[in-house]
Amino acid sequence: MNTPPAVSVSWESPEPAALPLPPELPPLPLNPRVLILVDGDCVSRGLVEGTARGRACDHEVRACLDRVHATATLLDPYPRTRCAVSSATATSHFSVMASASNNVFAIRFGLDGADFELIDELNDLIQARSIAVRPGRKRRPQLADLVILVGHDGIYAPPVRQLRLGGTPTWLLAPGYLVARSLRRAASAVTYIGPAGARAA
Repeated sequence: MNTPPAVSVSWESPEPAALPLPPELPPLPLNPRVLILVDGDCVSRGLVEGTARGRACDHEVRACLDRVHATATLLDPYPRTRCAVSSATATSHFSVMASASNNVFAIRFGLDGADFELIDELNDLIQARSIAVRPGRKRRPQLADLVILVGHDGIYAPPVRQLRLGGTPTWLLAPGYLVARSLRRAASAVTYIGPAGARAA
């Protein structure tokens, strides 16, 4: 499996401008269903990589999430969104969470808790797709034709790779440039969305 080339995009903008679709993505069906999975811990810390700051401010986090949503709605007007955060990130960005739609944020405790929340979502999608492709089964409405994953941890690589092999591409949006090689290789396309001036892989 070839590693997709990655591009760098600065997300800072007065209005949430949608990201251009990378050419590495395979053709999508008409009116595709999009699933957005956001590692909020990665966003909070990744947007300030290379600086002395430990976390991004609420404005930066909100701007990043708004741009991800604007990008997804170009393909699917009503994408399903799940943002997983640790209790520490939830405390740091409470105002962002309070202004979000219901059931968008999930708070997990413990080491890698937010990661496991998103892995559960990916595994649920893998299981649903395996059932849907069995003979005599119709496609179920909760299936996604494209996963937009915002994160950078290698723990996501195995389910992302399995989804890709099963025909569901993952577009990785990396908030920072310290992205696990295994995840870059597993994703169908990679775009760096921050911090400003992030480097291509």
